[in-house]
Amino acid sequence: MDEPQGITASALAQRLDIPKSTLSLILRHFLELGIVERAHDRARIVIGPELVKLAFRIVSNLQLPRVARPHLEWLARETHENVYLGVQNGLKAIYIDRVDGTESVRVNVELGAPRPLHATAIGKLILAFSPPSLLEAVVRAEGLPALTPHTITDPTRLRRKLEEVRKRGFSTSDGENIDGLYAIAVPVIVRGRIVAGICICVPGSPGLHHRPRWAPKMLKAAQRISRDLTARPQPNGSAPSDGDWGPARRRRTRRRASARSESRRRAT
Repeated sequence: MDEPQGITASALAQRLDIPKSTLSLILRHFLELGIVERAHDRARIVIGPELVKLAFRIVSNLQLPRVARPHLEWLARETHENVYLGVQNGLKAIYIDRVDGTESVRVNVELGAPRPLHATAIGKLILAFSPPSLLEAVVRAEGLPALTPHTITDPTRLRRKLEEVRKRGFSTSDGENIDGLYAIAVPVIVRGRIVAGICICVPGSPGLHHRPRWAPKMLKAAQRISRDLTARPQPNGSAPSDGDWGPARRRRTRRRASARSESRRRAT
């Protein structure tokens, strides 16, 4: 189903070219298994949580998590917090990887579970760096339900918040999805398009003093992932140091060394 807002059973039966009665039996079974579920209007069918989890397991074997992993590990060591890698999934966000930090009090967020775009740091990040049509689709399909007293439920106010996210380069959620949970997220941009986000979640509201400490390191990790996604990955999968980052820099180093060698050869 490529419609983010779902599809009716009649339209799906027509697309699959099977009798509607046959499809009803299949859908009943799929609904029980959680492979699909009914949309809010009860008339349309959308992808269910079990299918999302299956997709998550498939995505885990693809390039993005492999390239991002060493940089997530670096960020977890630097911040001592759990670090998550998230992506868009239709009108939701999901986390596809996590690296645990060393803090004694940590937040463990389930991988593969759908997260609302309007109330989470990763979700608002995706909305901010995506076309406006995505927010319009979310509002039409689901509205902006209040999940806590702090959730932004007004579209105009949310648009202003998304503009702030674009300007400062990171998003936050302070008890908007789960009361008492603070999160900060930064985008992974490849060729002008957001492909993922890095997120840190902690209990409570850490206050402004945490943001200068986390945001620059998170942005550095995101930039490194972007750079590696557009270049050849490290052969051993490890994160290179700041002084030796990426194939382009190694090629420049080899060219300079070759030029110096040629210069010395001519001099002799």
